[in-house]
Amino acid sequence: FGSRFRVALHFRGMVMRNLVYYLPLHIVCVFRTTAASLDSGDGSIGGVGNVTHRLMSGFQRRLGPWPDKNEIVVQCGFLEPVSCGSHGTCDALSGNCVCDDSHFTEQAANPCGTEKKSRVTAILLHVFVGGFGAGAFFVGWTTWGVLLLLMCCLPLCCICCGSAAVTGVVGVGALQDDSGASALCGGVGATIMVCVTTALLCVGQVFWILVIVWMADSSAADGDGVPLE
Repeated sequence: FGSRFRVALHFRGMVMRNLVYYLPLHIVCVFRTTAASLDSGDGSIGGVGNVTHRLMSGFQRRLGPWPDKNEIVVQCGFLEPVSCGSHGTCDALSGNCVCDDSHFTEQAANPCGTEKKSRVTAILLHVFVGGFGAGAFFVGWTTWGVLLLLMCCLPLCCICCGSAAVTGVVGVGALQDDSGASALCGGVGATIMVCVTTALLCVGQVFWILVIVWMADSSAADGDGVPLE
């Protein structure tokens, strides 16, 4: 019994050491290799700064959780006696309505009628309760809010279910006088539970970082395409 249990503990420790030591190193190597391959391309790229900008721009276009939307231009000159509403003014040079920093024009019939959502509020919600998807839900990124919520709840479910399963296996083994095999199965089950839980937590942390980077982007918009204030 003792030797089998020690083998299970040793196997679990070996798996955890590999995750802790080699996973971050592998991620760093992948990013360095990607940056080096881009920087060694044709001469039109022009340095690491431009490479980073182009890479992030392309990444944002592919994965940005907000739709592309252009603000409606409402003419308000002498030939177009249109009111710009209480949150906009008529620009004498262009003859168009210009909204203040906290409003946006989605419909020509309602110039400057849409209030922008606060970037600061979204970031604060994400920092303090972002594990539950609060910041993402606030700006209307529903898919990412659900993903963050799942990555918060699934590890807890894995811990509860795995602990119950391991306890049940060991208990059945004790009743059947097969404690050695039960301890080995329990150790393997605990190792799998730890690995799955760790993987889910890592994925959730990556999602959290990705969302806060998007929120800090100056071109970020809410789920309707309205820019953040």
